[in-house]
Amino acid sequence: MKFLFVYGSLMSGMPNDIERLGLGQRMCNATTVGQMFSSKTWFPCTKFSEEGIIHGEIYVVHDDAFIELDRIEGSPYLFAQKDINVTLANGQVLSAVSYEFVQSTDGLVNIPYGDWRLFSLLQQQGETE
Repeated sequence: MKFLFVYGSLMSGMPNDIERLGLGQRMCNATTVGQMFSSKTWFPCTKFSEEGIIHGEIYVVHDDAFIELDRIEGSPYLFAQKDINVTLANGQVLSAVSYEFVQSTDGLVNIPYGDWRLFSLLQQQGETE
């Protein structure tokens, strides 16, 4: 079993909700460092780095679930697994796996607050580009 950090379509209530798909069990909210971009379609793209913030959720996932998760994430062509550190609300730091966008972010819209749920809501209300 591994911890998985998700920040977009795999989060609870989103189109590919991991728990709804039976691929993992949600633990809690978490953050990590990096930059988030909008793909201009229906999913976020991230680059994990030393600056910025990405809001998401931590799940406990069985190793065999990563076959399906890789398929959903388009790995290795769109996203690839990456080991990262995440910070829980209580300040505890965990090692987790996440999916990083492997293509160029040139031309994508930066989401400086790193919150896909908020961005999606604002997009529905017509308040984003």
